[in-house]
Amino acid sequence: VFNSHILLSLLLPKNIFWKFFGLLRSSGRFFWPVYYLLFLASFYIIKNLKFKWAMLVLIATLFLQGYDLSSKLSSRGQEFVGLTWSNTLIANTLDLGAKDYKHIVFLPVIPHRVFPAFAVYAAQHNLTMNDGYFARPIKGLQAYTAQEIEDIKAGNLDKDTIYVFSREADVLMANIDLKEHLVKDADSTVILFPYFKK
Repeated sequence: VFNSHILLSLLLPKNIFWKFFGLLRSSGRFFWPVYYLLFLASFYIIKNLKFKWAMLVLIATLFLQGYDLSSKLSSRGQEFVGLTWSNTLIANTLDLGAKDYKHIVFLPVIPHRVFPAFAVYAAQHNLTMNDGYFARPIKGLQAYTAQEIEDIKAGNLDKDTIYVFSREADVLMANIDLKEHLVKDADSTVILFPYFKK
């Protein structure tokens, strides 16, 4: 990828490469072996020191660790003092009709920049969401999303679901009679309230 353009795409056997390289999705994980070796080396060094020297080293490292963390520990609990969640354009838009719905579905993907606003609103109003930020992929999510996209393109909407389009809204809604629904633009997303009750 160069400047958001795909220059080269390699198709690899998914069942083999995905399972193996999926363990190393983050570059930070490459440091794990070094981290474990440092731990083992420290245990080895302590084990081979005389008792007094070993205790001295352990006490010194404990004080060093305490000093290193002291500023963070002293400010713990103060980071969020006085902060409140302010209402956003997205929250104001969802307020138009969210009380009549049970779910929020993001298509084709979650709107990364403004996702927290949707997540907070959904939590406050007991709405489910089809996606979020997780350490592991949700099993079946791709198939579910693909089916939702096909349904939308065919004009089939769930009356209990708010649809949030992060891109390609015009293409996805091409076969929908928008006179029956409420459509709003909010912070680079398009929000569709199916069969909106005015």
